[in-house]
Amino acid sequence: MGIQQFFIDKKIKEVASKSKSLKEQLLLSKISKVAIFVDETTAFDDEKFIELQNIIKLDNTHFSILTYKDKKSNFNEFRGAVILQNEVNWQGKVTSKEVKAFLDNEFDLLIDYTLANNQKKQLIVAHIQAALKVGFLDTNDSLYDFMVDIESSEVSLFNKELVRYLTILKLIK
Repeated sequence: MGIQQFFIDKKIKEVASKSKSLKEQLLLSKISKVAIFVDETTAFDDEKFIELQNIIKLDNTHFSILTYKDKKSNFNEFRGAVILQNEVNWQGKVTSKEVKAFLDNEFDLLIDYTLANNQKKQLIVAHIQAALKVGFLDTNDSLYDFMVDIESSEVSLFNKELVRYLTILKLIK
């Protein structure tokens, strides 16, 4: 394990433990503030976003989107913050002011449409302050409160399953 991997892994564990104590303080009522984490390879697109809004029954003012990119480009499909791979330093600290502002918000729900298959994405998921974190079934299950075992390309099915569970938990109507 390299020094960068060591520090980022340590930071993930540190932030995740703080997140657990935050969850104990937050009371879940109805979902009204949703964070969405996507990357360039995610099958989640504008059409799926509108579909999600319709099934959760919230307009776009209730959603904040963070997009993870490997390299800087002018194109961003979603409004919202963008974090570049190099904006997480070797110590696991986020250097972007825009992303720090996003991470300072508290959300009722985080929906992670990425496959958190690298440490930097895992660190971002750990940093997002959400009372409930949901993602695809992944190797690092300590990041999420529940995970849905569906292929990442099946976003519509994932959204339907997510809504089904949120309805069972009485977090949405």
